[in-house]
Amino acid sequence: RWRIEAATGLGERHQLRLSTHAVGHASPLGSYGNTSYLDSRATWRYTVYEHSNWAWRLGLTSTLGQRDARSASLERTRFGSLPLLHVAGEGSIARKWLLGFDADTLMTARGYSVDLGLRVSYQLAPNFSLIGGYRLSDTSVDGDEIYSPGLTNSANVGLRLRF
Repeated sequence: RWRIEAATGLGERHQLRLSTHAVGHASPLGSYGNTSYLDSRATWRYTVYEHSNWAWRLGLTSTLGQRDARSASLERTRFGSLPLLHVAGEGSIARKWLLGFDADTLMTARGYSVDLGLRVSYQLAPNFSLIGGYRLSDTSVDGDEIYSPGLTNSANVGLRLRF
C-alpha cells in the first residue's frame, strides 16, 4: 500500500501535517468481500523540546473521513470526530542518519485506536532523504454496527523531499 505525507510550519514551533494512505482488508465473516478505502488525517503539533540533534512534539490528530466497508460511502466512525493524542520525536543518530517515531492514540469506553510508526532516514542531499520504516495500527470498536479493520502491520520505503 502507499502512503503520502505533507507537512508545513505554521510558526516557530507549530506544524500542520496531512497524511493519507490506502487501507485494504477483508470484511468480517467474508460477507462483504475485500474492501479498500483512504485513511486521511490532519495533525497539528507543537514542538515542546528542540535541541540541535533532537525534537519532541505533542499535538492532536483528526481523521478527515473513512469509507465504511459496508456502504462504501464517506461516513465518520466513532473515532472520526474525536481527536487522537499525537506524540512524535526525531533525532540524529549519526552523521546523515535520522531516527523518528510518531504515535496517534485514543482510548474510550467504546474502544481504542493506536497508530505507531518508526522510521530511519539517510540524507542523500541537504533536502533529499531515503526512508525506511515500520507502522503498526490497531483499532477496536465495541458494537457490531461499526466496522473496524483491526491490527495491521506494514513496512515501508520511500523518499522525502523538503523545500
